[in-house]
Amino acid sequence: MHEDKRHNFQNGDHVQLREVQGMKELNLLPPTEIEVIDGFSFRLKVDATKFGAYTREGQVENIKIPQKISFKSLKEAMENPNAA
Repeated sequence: MHEDKRHNFQNGDHVQLREVQGMKELNLLPPTEIEVIDGFSFRLKVDATKFGAYTREGQVENIKIPQKISFKSLKEAMENPNAA
């Protein structure tokens, strides 16, 4: 992250990295979940111990991952509105 700019990421977001210099393996990763450290930095939830040494820069994009959400039918919800 740019040291003077805050990010808007949240824990559990998925990001895609591009144009990272040095740790080129990061550019090949599929969208990867992150853990926010503070408003200026985050940690990738991936083992990067065998990656090359980070040199500088790169771009990060927040990737929205589709999630399946299930709902009760209208009839079930009307018959029992407080059931989980």
